[in-house]
Amino acid sequence: MKDNLFEEFPNISKEEWMQQVIKDLKGKDFENTLVTVTTDGLRIAPFYTAEDIRTIEGKSNFCSSILPNSSIPGFSPRYWSNVFQVKKGDEKVANKEILLALQNGADGLILSLFGDENLDQLLNEVLPQYIQIFIVPGKDPIVSIQHFLNWVKRNVFDPNEVQGGLLWDGFANTLLEKESKDRVIEIATALLKIGEEFGQFKVFSIDSAIYHNAGASPVQELSYSLSAFIEMVDGLTQNGISAEKIFKKTLLKTAVGSDYFLEMAKIKTFRILYHQLARLYQITIPMENIFIFSSTSFWTKSKLDIHSNMLRSTTEAMAAILGGCNALHILPHDAVLGHSDSFSKRLARNISNILKEEAYLDKVLDPLAGSFYLESLTGDLFTAVQSKLIDIEDSGGWWQLYQDRSIQKTVNAMNDQRIQAFQNGGKVKIGVNKFTDPNESLELINEKIAAKDWQLLPARESEIIEKNKILNP
Repeated sequence: MKDNLFEEFPNISKEEWMQQVIKDLKGKDFENTLVTVTTDGLRIAPFYTAEDIRTIEGKSNFCSSILPNSSIPGFSPRYWSNVFQVKKGDEKVANKEILLALQNGADGLILSLFGDENLDQLLNEVLPQYIQIFIVPGKDPIVSIQHFLNWVKRNVFDPNEVQGGLLWDGFANTLLEKESKDRVIEIATALLKIGEEFGQFKVFSIDSAIYHNAGASPVQELSYSLSAFIEMVDGLTQNGISAEKIFKKTLLKTAVGSDYFLEMAKIKTFRILYHQLARLYQITIPMENIFIFSSTSFWTKSKLDIHSNMLRSTTEAMAAILGGCNALHILPHDAVLGHSDSFSKRLARNISNILKEEAYLDKVLDPLAGSFYLESLTGDLFTAVQSKLIDIEDSGGWWQLYQDRSIQKTVNAMNDQRIQAFQNGGKVKIGVNKFTDPNESLELINEKIAAKDWQLLPARESEIIEKNKILNP
């Protein structure tokens, strides 16, 4: 038997493939017929070859760099935590909910902490050394993390074994609540000091999700979030804090939409960009030590044909996992209603379990490695974000663009463009503008508060169609 089963087939160059495609088109224009252009202007070709991979200089060494090798024999090569969110409320009720989730597939928690919670009751029987805990600060992030640290010490847990992080991006948060630049740096300095007692716990996030859920494009998400982080690093290093300490205490936070392959490439690109940014500050961080927290998208969810949101969440969860996330939070399909029952939370939790236990997505470390299409798309996205970052720095940096409202205007313009695509049928959303239920009715609930010109509030691409349905049933 021959070693190379394909040696009898001649090598075909990309140019030869192109000639055959053009011949088969019989006069139709190649670009207009077969090439897709994303909202960022990235060109998606109908096919890719090995020749496309060779044009992406220096990216091949990033394949499969997602997780360090496990020290546990037989442990799956790919691991992500299944994160369950607990919102503020009755601590006894919430504790039962937490224990039920942890006993049924969840191995990560998101806690919204204001500092006045009874954590001994809320986290009764929870062992933080075996799960990941992520904290969303209620008001003051210093109060929230100190409150959590006090609980860890009071229960004699080893702070160095506590894993997870604070989901706080100081500059991104100013798009929701106004804060001065000096105060953001002051808070960040205090968080780093507190975080010294946590060996593995992150105290910063680079939050690209806030831009995504406001309607931004992938290039906007990555460039604005990373430029804000550069602003943070520069402010902290001017105060005498080492860049290495900052980078090692930071996690990446993303929201993953329904554009399947582009979202995979976005997560891979985010990891690469962070690694390359660290190198610019002369810091070496192994690719596999970069932590990515992903959530499914709020932007893509709809109140119309609400059960279709389960399919959207599954697609988004797969993209997040294959792209290389380390923690995954799947929104319940009815989250758009402002509340979720125990059944919808269980369904959301089970998506991650099914993708692991039945689809076996944990059995291969990086299924995307070697894909001509994904590697090429990642390279194009990397180049586009890199160029955008240079433009932002040349314009004075993130804070300058925030103050003159350039970020808000640019993202809102993209938001309008994407919503318009649904209204005119240029983009299809099942149950919203295609295969709709004429008898479906909606109640006017949870109206979005009008954003001020300095804000970027969460939005959804189907909002206007939903409002038209309410007004014209």
